[in-house]
Amino acid sequence: MSNRRTQWTGRTPSTYSRSCLRFLATMAVAVLVLIGLAPGQGRAAVSGDALASGAPSQKIASASQLPLNKAVKGGGHNIDFWKVTLVGGYRVSFAFTAGSGGGYGFDLYAPSTKDATFYQTGALVTVLGPASGSGFTLQAPYSGTFILAVCQAAYGYGVPGNCAAADPPAGGSIPPSIQNPMSAYTFTASVLTDGITTSEGAQETKATATIAGAPTLSAFESGGGQNIDFWKVHLIGGYKVQFYFTASGSFGGGYGFDLYAPSTKDPTFYQTGALVTAIGPPSASTFTLQAPYTGTFVLAVCQATYGYSVPGNCAAADPPSGGSIPGSIQAPMSPYTFTTSVVTDGITTSQGAGETKASATIAGAPDVSAFASGGGQSIDFWKVSLKKGETVSFNWTASGSFGGGYGFDLYSASTTDADFYQATPLATVIGPASPSDFGLEAPSTGTFILAVCQAAYGYSVPGNCGAAHPPSGESTPGSIQNPMSPYTFTAMVPPPGPALKATTAPAVSGTPTVGSTLFVTSGVWSPAATSYSYQWYLASKPISAATSSSLQLTTADEGSSVHVEVTALRVGYVDGSYTSPAEPVS
Repeated sequence: MSNRRTQWTGRTPSTYSRSCLRFLATMAVAVLVLIGLAPGQGRAAVSGDALASGAPSQKIASASQLPLNKAVKGGGHNIDFWKVTLVGGYRVSFAFTAGSGGGYGFDLYAPSTKDATFYQTGALVTVLGPASGSGFTLQAPYSGTFILAVCQAAYGYGVPGNCAAADPPAGGSIPPSIQNPMSAYTFTASVLTDGITTSEGAQETKATATIAGAPTLSAFESGGGQNIDFWKVHLIGGYKVQFYFTASGSFGGGYGFDLYAPSTKDPTFYQTGALVTAIGPPSASTFTLQAPYTGTFVLAVCQATYGYSVPGNCAAADPPSGGSIPGSIQAPMSPYTFTTSVVTDGITTSQGAGETKASATIAGAPDVSAFASGGGQSIDFWKVSLKKGETVSFNWTASGSFGGGYGFDLYSASTTDADFYQATPLATVIGPASPSDFGLEAPSTGTFILAVCQAAYGYSVPGNCGAAHPPSGESTPGSIQNPMSPYTFTAMVPPPGPALKATTAPAVSGTPTVGSTLFVTSGVWSPAATSYSYQWYLASKPISAATSSSLQLTTADEGSSVHVEVTALRVGYVDGSYTSPAEPVS
């Protein structure tokens, strides 16, 4: 006892008082932390030194960088925050040891996330951590410094899919479903690159959630974390953009990859149909999208919710202002990455430059060229001029990968959009669903409407494309693929030989007087003609219906001059023509 007295009494009263005060203050802070009354509602004050060492913060603004490959402790608060820097597609992996209570939610939030609005923020990526030791990962949807939040479910409640409820705004209450304070837990974090190189990451092009801001597709892409992703991609008709899906999210169903027309805009996207669509997998795979014509297309990616079919059109994932995303769409999408390349299928740049894009209407149909690309609509129209017996040949250089075979039909030049649905083709051929050669023979001389349509998968190839272009207000039947899968072809009309020449000129007989009849012979031609046409003229104007080898003159013809034009025809040759001298009618 005397020794103790000596130790205590050896200090001055002031030294003793300061020691006691420091001890009591330390104990007071410790008690406050334990009962949850440290500064900040439900949050403990953490020193700068502690944060620098990787301890969690209860505010985003003061969150420290997540240390890797070392044990990290958390818990004792309503929520924990760190920051973690990742390249798109990289995964942060957690070896986790949990405390008592319910399961934990581990969420990644956008780099721009702030404390003031966190309570109404959606997580980009979330994983439902266990209540006991386990391992799991969070994949970055793009490159950036993300906010990592951890929260815990109260015993008997489901693990929170979004930690925002654990950090309500000032004056708000933490719901009873959230464990507050969290039970203590530890984890060791590491980063998995999944084979994505640093140089790939540096070339990453981040998707946008709007078409207006969509960037151009690059060789390496990362996406996810929002309801829809947009890029733009320039392709020549028939070219394919090939996707190698290098990493996919661990939640949700498969992904839809769709090409939309270059003219597609945000305000009307929700009611827009995709030109071409591919059903992307939920895991690594390779697939392609083929361009139906040359242009800069909008590429959209969306994801099905687990248990739902992959969306065949991403429009539902981007509803108009005030609209809701249906439950069948995963929002936000699980993160994914892919690399791209372009497959030309032997189509040269010069061919692409000479491409003729099909029209969806007869009125706008262009003349078919040597190289044509089509698809992406219910029907395609071109015009082609042929002589009787000539054949337009098609070399089918590339075809779509979905749907059945194609119908190629020739229609009369007088066919209009209004009556097409009930028109009968003059000639038809059943085009294949794979590369091949075939042709259409002209039943007469003239300019024809060429129509192309496609059978839906499982249906017979249409022998008449009329159903593919119904009248206004009517629907395309289910037997027709709408839109058609993209395709290309080279068209060839036999080159004409030399012009026919008259070795014996046609001769006009008869007297050009009122009431008499004039006659004209066909003449002799080299090479020999196979058919002839005639046109009579009065005062240098063609006489309606005067297209035979004879003409009867009437009193209305008196005082005018008359002549005839004879045309000699042979398939494969330029037409020969003879015009008789004009004679006055008396």
